[in-house]
Amino acid sequence: MIALQAEIRRALPGEAATLSAIALRSKALWGYDAAFMEACRAPLTVDPEAIAKCPFYVLDEGGTITGFYGLSGQPPRGEIEFLFVAAERVRSGRGQQLVRHFLALARSLGFEEMDVSADPNAADFYVAMGAVRIGEVPSDAIPNRLIPRLRFALLTDRLTVPSV
Repeated sequence: MIALQAEIRRALPGEAATLSAIALRSKALWGYDAAFMEACRAPLTVDPEAIAKCPFYVLDEGGTITGFYGLSGQPPRGEIEFLFVAAERVRSGRGQQLVRHFLALARSLGFEEMDVSADPNAADFYVAMGAVRIGEVPSDAIPNRLIPRLRFALLTDRLTVPSV
């Protein structure tokens, strides 16, 4: 259960290193080897300037960041650049909470669709949250590796986000 003091708030540029560490530890949960994880380091590094320019939000539980996401793009279509939950908190409902937040935020900003390039191990989570697989794209980290591309439709008449 999520602590009562939990809040989703705007990320601060000074939190970029913390968010990068969360992303790397969360990615490592899938059992990737050290070489794979090292190749992922740069793509999973959050830039403080990106936090200042784009909507980045953190799940803050009593002063501890336990998850975050970042959005980019211009309406009508945007991109989920990051969505990670601290490794020790995965499968606790926090990811669902973050997805619901970014869907509501993106809709309020005028986005009609939000795309995400997902780790193959996370694709089913996004589908369970209402995304549809639209294809595959090259990985930013691993040459010759294709990863799932998914899309959330944000128009009210097309939105089918379950209330999990």
